[in-house]
Amino acid sequence: KEEKSGFGIQFGSSGSGFSVGIGAKKTKDELNQGAQTNAGSSLQAGRDITINAGRDANLQAAQVAADRDVAIVAERDVNLLAAQDKSNYEAIHEELFAGVTVAVGSGLVSAAQSVGNAAEKIGDISDKYSTANAAFASMKAYDALDNLANGGSMASLSVTAGFTHQKSSTSSSAEVPVVTTITGGRSVSIEAKSGDLTAHGAQIAAGYDTDGLPTDFDDEKAGDISLKAGNDINLTSAEAKTETSSKTSSSGASLGVSVGVGLNGVGVSPTGGAYASAGKSNGKETTQVNTHVTGTGDIKLESGRDTKLHGAVVSGETVTANVGRDLSIISVPDTGEAKNSSVSGGFSLSSPGQKVGSPGDLGGAIGGAMGTTPSISGLQPGFGTGSGETNWITEQSGLISSGKMDVTVGGNTHLGAGKIVSESGDLTLETGTLTHENFSGSKQYEGFDVTANVDLTGGKGTLENALGNTTAEGSYKLDDTRQEVRATVGEGEITIRDKDKQAELEAEGRTEDLAALNRDPDKAY
Repeated sequence: KEEKSGFGIQFGSSGSGFSVGIGAKKTKDELNQGAQTNAGSSLQAGRDITINAGRDANLQAAQVAADRDVAIVAERDVNLLAAQDKSNYEAIHEELFAGVTVAVGSGLVSAAQSVGNAAEKIGDISDKYSTANAAFASMKAYDALDNLANGGSMASLSVTAGFTHQKSSTSSSAEVPVVTTITGGRSVSIEAKSGDLTAHGAQIAAGYDTDGLPTDFDDEKAGDISLKAGNDINLTSAEAKTETSSKTSSSGASLGVSVGVGLNGVGVSPTGGAYASAGKSNGKETTQVNTHVTGTGDIKLESGRDTKLHGAVVSGETVTANVGRDLSIISVPDTGEAKNSSVSGGFSLSSPGQKVGSPGDLGGAIGGAMGTTPSISGLQPGFGTGSGETNWITEQSGLISSGKMDVTVGGNTHLGAGKIVSESGDLTLETGTLTHENFSGSKQYEGFDVTANVDLTGGKGTLENALGNTTAEGSYKLDDTRQEVRATVGEGEITIRDKDKQAELEAEGRTEDLAALNRDPDKAY
């Protein structure tokens, strides 16, 4: 926590001018952060690593690497788990300034910028997003030119006394998985004899060194991976999570005198006003860290019951899977949502200005202007809001081989936007039944903001100019990106053993017809 106060100078700028403030300034900053990290374990060997467990083999946030072979055998379960590193951050900044501010502005510059921006927006019209922004920009350009034509200032100088206050806070938290890695320079074999083999975000590789470079073994075991379980093989993704939020607020008030130069001459008038604004935003996101089983040789999966790839990719030169009961391959999407909102309001003060006939009259005009009682001459409302959602598959789950693919399933094979593909087309899938469904993903955001300056002095209630030099501007943002991830079985042979059950599933609407299954790997993702 840090606090500072003292006498200082404050600078500001905008598209049409700049300001310099002199006065007392006070700032306060507060920072809180913390972390909970996991110290991973490491087991390395220049030749082989063999782990035998009389009951369960549990590895969490572990790194196991052997220059040749890695073998893990448990009488019951093998669990390759991830640990979660957690961190949080919070920062608060507060600033108060009270003093005298001198500001210089140009209505000509502002008008020129508005016209140029409108021309650019109109030239870029392609959809409702750009059409809306072009309309906002054109409105602002018209307002700026109309203001000049009706006696608005081409240039102005103001001196005001007042204060400004700003406060902002930001917080975030994150959970990042520390996954288990198993690397064998030649081969990897993992077996849960009577239980389950579970991998949660694990990275299993054979035929590679710890830097991910291929090794040069040249024998029948080179690059081979064997995963075997008496019950189930569960290969699932780990999750990384983040949450963020922020809040801002500001307020201020001022009173002084302004000198303006317009088409009608030079005028002096009191100026002042007050404003306040507030905004907030928050978002959260979940990202999948898929399990990968990657070998340069033969990959074998064998389960007595079910095999699940829910956020997992198994790839090798050849892939053989023997599943006692059901095979389920499901791609898991990243998800997120975000929301933001803002509101602002203010008013300006003025009174009839004193016209300056010659430079010598300036002092008297200023004195006369300050002797008048100002009234509310304008209102400045504003608001904005936005929201968005993400539901997006970054990596498709599946079994992938460059050569032969041989999959035998005792029960049902379910593909939830998953794939079974042999890049060579040498594929055989034999299963009791086959169910499949595609996934429609999206990244969406829609938001807008509008601000206005409502003139309460112009026209004195006449129909011709009821709101005088009222101006408005805003922006609109739209993002709508879509994806289609298709359940896919690549080129090859599919054999359905229980044709009656398959027909029943299709008739009941529990799956699309087999003829609707995508067979083109290029259209899978």
